[in-house]
Amino acid sequence: MTLRNIAEEDKDKDRIHGTFIPFSYKWTGKEPAHLSSWHKRAVREANKQDLYAIPKNLRGAVYQLLLERYIDKLRPEFLKCFAEYVECCKEVKTRRWFRDLNVVKQLQVNIVGCTTTGLTKYRGFLAALGAKTMLVEEAAETRESNITSALYPSIQQLILVGDHMQLAPSCDIRWLSKKPYYLDMSMFERMVDHTGLPYIMLDKQRRMAPEIRAVMGHFYDGLVDHPVALKRDPVPGMGDRRTWLFAHNWEDAVDANHSRYNSEEATMIANFFAYLVNNGVKQSQITVLTFYKAQRRVILKKLKTTPSLAVSAEPFHVHTVDSYQGEENDIVLLSLVRSPPADRRYACGFLDNKNRVIVAISRARRGFYMFGNIVNAAKATAESGEIWNPIWTIFVNQNRYDPTRGLPLQCQPHGKTIWIKNTNGWADNTGGCDQRCNFVRDCGHTCTFPCHT
Repeated sequence: MTLRNIAEEDKDKDRIHGTFIPFSYKWTGKEPAHLSSWHKRAVREANKQDLYAIPKNLRGAVYQLLLERYIDKLRPEFLKCFAEYVECCKEVKTRRWFRDLNVVKQLQVNIVGCTTTGLTKYRGFLAALGAKTMLVEEAAETRESNITSALYPSIQQLILVGDHMQLAPSCDIRWLSKKPYYLDMSMFERMVDHTGLPYIMLDKQRRMAPEIRAVMGHFYDGLVDHPVALKRDPVPGMGDRRTWLFAHNWEDAVDANHSRYNSEEATMIANFFAYLVNNGVKQSQITVLTFYKAQRRVILKKLKTTPSLAVSAEPFHVHTVDSYQGEENDIVLLSLVRSPPADRRYACGFLDNKNRVIVAISRARRGFYMFGNIVNAAKATAESGEIWNPIWTIFVNQNRYDPTRGLPLQCQPHGKTIWIKNTNGWADNTGGCDQRCNFVRDCGHTCTFPCHT
């Protein structure tokens, strides 16, 4: 049962509203330019009975002195009012929690859900409920402090649900993620990898078609498919190819915010996106993932300027990998971005983070298509090699990788496969092959356009 009025997200909920008086100075005094230390001189001048006797070049300094004395006089009274305000806010919050607690008890609510931020924000209210069990979803991405702050005296059972192989808690200050703090390590990961506590690992997945699940086989040993996953529909326009690795060596670049992007790769992805839509895939069924914010912006721009997509009012689902944990879609297009010039060393950036990579390759249900410089990803560092070489090998073993011919497309009208090796290869492709349509129209004439859906 959901109670809309309990634990609202409104930040102003616990504030007392009244007339707002800003603490700002409308007027100020100009300091005398000919004196480096004017305070003592201003004190002497301020003691004069006739303020008009103060020299004009010192009146600004005297004004500042008088203003300072006035503020000092008001400060104790202000601090007293502020303390009373804080106590009133606490009283209002306590009474509201007491009211909500009575509502929960009267309605016999057995389950209360909130964010991890809510665990600390509404600690008093939640502790008063006397809950005996706490279940944390996405526990591997939850900071340990958020969970420990909610271990109320009444808690008898703590259930953590998550995947320590995927994204860890974020830590903006890098040194706090190192020894001895490890703020980027969740309680979930520490218990699984460092304490030896027994845990249960689910071994049957319901999301991905078997070919997509195989891409993750190196990271999840023993993972099997539920019958639901065996019934996923094929991807229109791709024949039986649910997965594909399109490899290239197009150079990436850096934007003004020092984020990476690859314009040629973005164009290839935008054209493939349009091809799938022209073959009957709904725009909402396709998600484009990338490891870089700059690439996300470039891909969005390319999609919005693609002629066959520009008329659509539906939003495009283009996300960074970090923002897509817990989400899924029928078809996922992954952009690797990183591809240094031929005369420079391999460099992979975010691509050597195993947790991010696992999230990226595990979001698709029906089709997963990856675009990037796989050689760079596999050879940049030892860490990236351990991640990307097994993935690369799986695509090769599935016959879903052909660097000499590129990306295969199979038109629905003729069943013919054509290959797209670069962005120029799309030309006038509107979802078909390079043959003539030859379909007989209702008027009796034969269609003379190139193959189309």
